[in-house]
Amino acid sequence: MGTITIKKYQNTNEKLTKCYGKWYGKVLHRGTMGTDELANHIMKHGSVYTDDVVLGVTRKLMHCIAEQLAEGYKVKLDGIGTLYLGASSTGADSSEDFDISKNITRIGVKFLADQSKNSIYTARVMRQSNTLTTKIGLEGGYLVDGSASGNGGGNDTPNPGAVEEEP
Repeated sequence: MGTITIKKYQNTNEKLTKCYGKWYGKVLHRGTMGTDELANHIMKHGSVYTDDVVLGVTRKLMHCIAEQLAEGYKVKLDGIGTLYLGASSTGADSSEDFDISKNITRIGVKFLADQSKNSIYTARVMRQSNTLTTKIGLEGGYLVDGSASGNGGGNDTPNPGAVEEEP
């Protein structure tokens, strides 16, 4: 399927004593693909539809998802995941004191990846279907790497206080 590049970094947060000084990995993203680029990519996969048709359907899908979320529905894209709205709020001393305009601090879209056995987005399938590569550096414009097969252990990655290895 593809190659997932992992960048090594070291935990430098002394408050995380179990993790301090240890090295971890995180996915190195090559960039962000926008809707136009994705539509063009889909068209290149031998689709009978041109990129403008794919883009039109994609944009309609985006608008319809937003509409359904605003109506209070969760939107499940089979094999991909479920989009839904979540809210953050501050507490009120009583039900009568709760005021939406004061207590709701944020409303945002959340995403839960499909983890059914038929999904190609499960952690197991992503590991089995892709090659993992550790980014070590560049030599002559080519990535020098340490490749690994698609199987392996768990993840106890700390988030705060990390220093990345220079590529």
